[in-house]
Amino acid sequence: MKNLFKILTIIFLFSYNQSFSQESIVGFENFKFDIQERKVLWVKVFEPENQMDLTTLKQYFIENQILEVLSQDSSSFRGSLIPKSIDIQKYGYKRGTTPMFLLDVEQKFNVKAELKDGKYRITLSDMGYIDNGMISDLTSRALVGNTSTTTKGNFVTYDGEFSFTNKNEVRTRNKSGFEILNKFYLDIFTIKKKSASDW
Repeated sequence: MKNLFKILTIIFLFSYNQSFSQESIVGFENFKFDIQERKVLWVKVFEPENQMDLTTLKQYFIENQILEVLSQDSSSFRGSLIPKSIDIQKYGYKRGTTPMFLLDVEQKFNVKAELKDGKYRITLSDMGYIDNGMISDLTSRALVGNTSTTTKGNFVTYDGEFSFTNKNEVRTRNKSGFEILNKFYLDIFTIKKKSASDW
């Protein structure tokens, strides 16, 4: 009987740890929300039509003014996005239905690109936007009054409080914004063929 109790206890503890570890990272689209670390990552594996090496991949992102490459090894490179705004109309959205944190602000994040078997994996971290002052001013005026306490130029991260509640649950209010971000990330990291008119 004691052995049965020990076996059941071990099974329970093992299954509890398994379920806990699986629940610590929640996924949405290509986003990974690490609840324990309160961090947000975006991870996507791309399968280009043509074979390419790491140098070609790196050159594509540099020549199209997408990334600034900071370091490289034999199978990967790291860099950061050259800050840019999202053209929401390109993805079928209107200003009135787009979350404010995506309007007229420049996106910024760190990138790790890895190449393996003709595929490349992009991992984005430290994602966020550069505050243009308008969002923070509107918030300040609503809370304080007419006083403007601009934070123009500050970086606002999607990690921490932005994406997680005090109970460490993923905030649902940002879902539509992350849907747009996912389309934006997919667009800029998909290798596009040059058209016949390009030269």
